[in-house]
Amino acid sequence: MALLSLANQTLPGERIATICRRAENAFVGAASGIMDQFVITNAQTHRALLLDCRSLQYDLPPLPPGTVVVVVDSMVKHSVAAGEYGDRRGEVDRGQAVLHRLNPHIELLRDATLDDLNAARSQMDDAAFHRCRHILTENERVMEMKDALARNDRPWIGKLLAEAHASFRDDFAASCPEVDALVEIAAETQGCIGARITGGGFGGCTVNLVDEPAAETFSSEVRRRYRERYGVEAKSYICEAVDGAVARAGKGSAA
Repeated sequence: MALLSLANQTLPGERIATICRRAENAFVGAASGIMDQFVITNAQTHRALLLDCRSLQYDLPPLPPGTVVVVVDSMVKHSVAAGEYGDRRGEVDRGQAVLHRLNPHIELLRDATLDDLNAARSQMDDAAFHRCRHILTENERVMEMKDALARNDRPWIGKLLAEAHASFRDDFAASCPEVDALVEIAAETQGCIGARITGGGFGGCTVNLVDEPAAETFSSEVRRRYRERYGVEAKSYICEAVDGAVARAGKGSAA
């Protein structure tokens, strides 16, 4: 954004996100997707963002009124540039290759169904099967979440977040005990609608949808119980969804 502003130029948010992903993939060497880059450039206030990563078409379902997002940092560090994150990507690719071999119409994993995956289980290794199962069930949960947000169905939103974390933990095998504990503690703390891991996994943060009046108390209680369990002082951030970054051509600044 700073470079665009200095050059007195603008680019569509979709294009900026694509360039940023290329930088991460080709230069940094992280096999990342495009979600983070895309939401940074295309977000809107008080809304979630639903992205089709193939077409880059997106929707902006409303977040529940009177809620905030509390991010809690487990303080467990991880790197997406190497190690387990790359392993998971390779496992997914192996499963996808088997599905494509059995059915050429399945170009990407998203084209498959759970029935397709179960039928192919004997021809792929166990890790590939479970990683693919996480993604297919997560795709279904994402579409369910869009509908749940549209009707402000808070119990269902919480259920979907809990199921998403369990799938990431068990089928994708990319959580860690500390993050699991934060999700468990959050679910037992007043004001929490739902909680799950966020980011690349193997540490990092949880994202918690919380009633705004309870946010400060929620944050304090989660940090207290986490400290008692692990002797670690977690960090928490009370956040709200805001508009994405935009380059301001001709003004010498970016926001």
